[in-house]
Amino acid sequence: MGTSNSAGDLTWSARPGNGREKSTSEELLFAEVSRFFCASLDIERCILFLFDGAHERLEPVHVIGVDPAKVSRLQETDDYPLLLARLQQVDRVELIDSTPPEDPLRQVRFVYEGLPAGVLLPAKAHGILYGAAILGLREKGGPDVRGRLLSSAAVQLGLMVENLRLRESVRKAEQRYDDLFNLTPEFGFVLAPDGTILDTNQSAATTFGLIPTDGFGRQIFDFLAEHSHDDFARALSDAVRLKRSREFEVQFRRQDGQLVDAVLNLSAYFDSKFDTNAVYAAGRDVTERKKADLQLLRFANAIHFTVNPIEITDVDGRIIYVNPAFERGSGYTKEELIGKNPAILNSRKHSSEFWSKMWRAIMAGKVWTGEVVNRRKNGELMYTELLISPILDAAGRVIGFLGSHTDVTEKKHLQEQLFRSQKLESIGTLAAGIAHEVGNPLTSISSLVQIIQRTTGDKFAREKLDLVREQINRIAKIIRQLVDFSRPTNYEIKPTDVNALVKSAVSIVQYGKKAKQVTFTLDCAPDIPAVEVVQDQLIQVFINVLINAVDSLDGKPGTVRVATRGAGELIEVGFTDNGCGMSPAVLGKIFEPFFTTKRVGEGTGLGLWVSYGIIQNMGGDVAVRSTPGGGSVFTVTIPRRTAGY
Repeated sequence: MGTSNSAGDLTWSARPGNGREKSTSEELLFAEVSRFFCASLDIERCILFLFDGAHERLEPVHVIGVDPAKVSRLQETDDYPLLLARLQQVDRVELIDSTPPEDPLRQVRFVYEGLPAGVLLPAKAHGILYGAAILGLREKGGPDVRGRLLSSAAVQLGLMVENLRLRESVRKAEQRYDDLFNLTPEFGFVLAPDGTILDTNQSAATTFGLIPTDGFGRQIFDFLAEHSHDDFARALSDAVRLKRSREFEVQFRRQDGQLVDAVLNLSAYFDSKFDTNAVYAAGRDVTERKKADLQLLRFANAIHFTVNPIEITDVDGRIIYVNPAFERGSGYTKEELIGKNPAILNSRKHSSEFWSKMWRAIMAGKVWTGEVVNRRKNGELMYTELLISPILDAAGRVIGFLGSHTDVTEKKHLQEQLFRSQKLESIGTLAAGIAHEVGNPLTSISSLVQIIQRTTGDKFAREKLDLVREQINRIAKIIRQLVDFSRPTNYEIKPTDVNALVKSAVSIVQYGKKAKQVTFTLDCAPDIPAVEVVQDQLIQVFINVLINAVDSLDGKPGTVRVATRGAGELIEVGFTDNGCGMSPAVLGKIFEPFFTTKRVGEGTGLGLWVSYGIIQNMGGDVAVRSTPGGGSVFTVTIPRRTAGY
């Protein structure tokens, strides 16, 4: 623990005991100072302290001629903080052998006790305490040169410790810089203003297939793809001349020839390590990100331009994207849809259980498919085959949904038309059989009734027979309509003026009892080409539709508008009324035989059924739009040439 010095006294060096190790340089400095004091200043005893500002402690680092146990106990006394405060107040060399009893410096009197003099040297620089020396001198007083030497030594000691600590701070800062430089995931180059590589970090070496020193002294342009040279040169010039940093994209070429997409930022600074102006080039490898961006762009374009309506929602079901096809199909703009729930299209055609099953499936990360009936903005129904795929994050959690719709509305309509045609065909076959089986007996019954009427004189019987004949005629009329539907007559097909036929039909219907308060308007397009049809059948269709329009007004004042127009090879005749309109349920049945909404005895329910069959036989169609209370629009479409139906 101790050794004898040249004077036969103890010498002791110690590191601080609180875990904060002083630099070896500072200890060596204090050892040299101790030797200097002993050799030059006739010192018997000496304690050198370093001041630990972080912990507010004086740490003894070199002791000569003093019992180390006394030094160690110094920090354990209650008066130690007073001693510390006293030392921090001292600005110059002080003689302390004659200090009063209340002075905290009396705590270190064991250094000079029994000696002629004691001296305190504060090691300060720029007002900051770095350490102190307590000296016990063999002589009191002496030449002035010793006093000046002690004062100079105190100042120099403070400056030297300050410089040592500054150099240590710089060393640690440079070490931290080197650590950060090499540990950062961004690749980095330290460049001279002309682009010469001064340093590279580990990330750069890894990215470009180098060992860290491979690039030293080479030009950065050696590692750039040729088409990136000009962009990099401009950015380097801006950084050097204008001290302006900017971010830009370049392509590097690895040692193996593979291209690396990177985002770079150049910043000019003075590099103390290389003692020169330099430019730091920090970069991120964005090769994979650009590949992902390209894939995402392709995916986005595919969704945007696909003919299928596409919607994307978040996990709560709020719409965050729709493509143009979805806007066209739904009738809503994306501004009207974003942030809304897809329930905005709900047609109320599905049960809550239907939607619950769908949500359970997609929230479990499963793909759901099904047929959905939505309602467009204009109220029309839209049938779609819907496929919903969950969107998952990297952890496999559901973060949204992609819904792809295939519009099958037209397909549905065609299926309905096919079903209706097949149904009508079946009914037509049945009607032909009924007409034959019922018609012959009915003729016999009618003849028998006429004979009885002529031969009976009973007034009551004659009246009842009149009622029977009336019902027989009604049955006969129904049979004739069934025959017309099941076996179109072989009337002559000839060119027919549709406008003239429309006017004739209106003139017939407008004089009916129910049409007295109805206003008929005609809007016939000029130069409508003639159509090749059986005139009697077509006028029958027009009359049936007009009667239906008049009946919808139920004797109240109203209007019926008839308009014609040519559309290429097709002629359209529209019948619009402002009557009571029809519900969707009624609308779906109006072309079925014997279906009627009229009171008993006011209609057979065959008029529209027969009319639809006639137009279909012509190769045309009958379309209907209607809402309850909003009137109806019947559109009869007829081809110009009916191919001899």
